Amino acid sequence: MATIDQPDLTKLVQSTDSKHTSDSMAATFHAQMVGKTVLITGVSPTGLGAEAARIVTKHAPKLLILASRSPASISQVIADLKAAEGFDAAATTIEPLPVDLASQASVRAAVASLNEKHPDLALDVLINNAGIMMLPAYEGIPDAAGQVIEKQFATNHLGPFLLTNLLVPALLRSKATARVVSVSSGGYLGSPVYALDDPSLLRDTPASRAAYDAFKAYAQSKTANVLFSVALAQKLAGKGVLAFSLDPGAVGTTNLSRYVPVDVEKALGWRLEDGSLNPAAPFITAEQSVANYVMAAYDPALADKSGAMIKTVAVDEGVLDYAKDPILAEKLWALSEELVGEKFDY
Repeated sequence: MATIDQPDLTKLVQSTDSKHTSDSMAATFHAQMVGKTVLITGVSPTGLGAEAARIVTKHAPKLLILASRSPASISQVIADLKAAEGFDAAATTIEPLPVDLASQASVRAAVASLNEKHPDLALDVLINNAGIMMLPAYEGIPDAAGQVIEKQFATNHLGPFLLTNLLVPALLRSKATARVVSVSSGGYLGSPVYALDDPSLLRDTPASRAAYDAFKAYAQSKTANVLFSVALAQKLAGKGVLAFSLDPGAVGTTNLSRYVPVDVEKALGWRLEDGSLNPAAPFITAEQSVANYVMAAYDPALADKSGAMIKTVAVDEGVLDYAKDPILAEKLWALSEELVGEKFDY
C-alpha cells in the first residue's frame, strides 16, 4: 500500500479562492487563440483534457487534434464539442489521434500517421495533459531496448518526452511562437527523480517490486515533467518555441485518482470516514484548473519566462531546487534519450 510520509501533501491542492476560470482567461487571450493549431493529449469526457478542448474550441482554432488511448473517448468529446452552441465547422476542424503514451511504438506510429496526413503541419500549441496516478502495484512497460521500466514514469514522462521531440519540427513551423505545456502536479513535492542517481530503480526486478511506493513513483514522474520543460526551454531558446509546466490543482470530478487508496485520501482530507468526497476539501473546479492551461499556452506576458511552472494562474516562484536545476534537467534528458533509443539535438 502507498505510504503518505511525504512532505506536506496538503500542497497537492490549490487555493479555491481564485476568480480565474478557463472562460475568463480565454476571453483575455482570445486574439492569441483564434486560428491556431493545437494538440491536446489525454482527452476523455470526464477529464481536464475535455475542458481544455472545450475552451480551445470556443475560441475558433484552425485545427484541434485530440489524442487519447481510447478512440471511444475521443469520439465522445468530439461529438460534444461539435454539438455545443456556437461551434463553427467552417472555421474549426477537429481530428482524433489515437495514441497510448505508455507505448513508445504507439507514440511513433501516431506521429507518423499525423505527418502523413499533414506533411507540413505547423503546430502552435502542444498540451501534454495525459497521465496516470498511483497504480496499485508495480507495472512495467518495455523501453526502446525491450527492457521493462516502471509504467508511471513511462506514461507520464517518457511518452510525452518522445511525442514532443517528434513534433518539434511541426512546432518550429509555427508562424507564431509555439508553446509546449506539460501538466505536472503538486505531487512533484513528494520526490525528486530518484532514478537519476540509479536508473536501475526503474527496472522490473524483485527488489524494485518489493520497494515500490506508488506515490513516490508518481511524484518522480511529475518532477520529471517540470525538469523536461526546463530542458526543452534551454534547448529551444531563441528558436521560436517556449516550454512551460503547470500544477493543475486537485479537481474532485476527474478519475485521475481512481487508484489512490481510500485511506490515503482520508489522511489527505479528500474523503470523509464513510468514503464520500469531503465537501470541505480545497478542491477546485475543472474550469479553475484549466485557467492555468490557457495562461501557459497563450499569455503573451510569459514570452520571457520559458521553463517556468504555472500554479494558481501565476508563475510559481517557489519551485523546489530539484525540479528546476538545469544540470538535473540535462541529466534527465540524457537518460530519457537512452530509454527511447534516440537523441534529439536542437
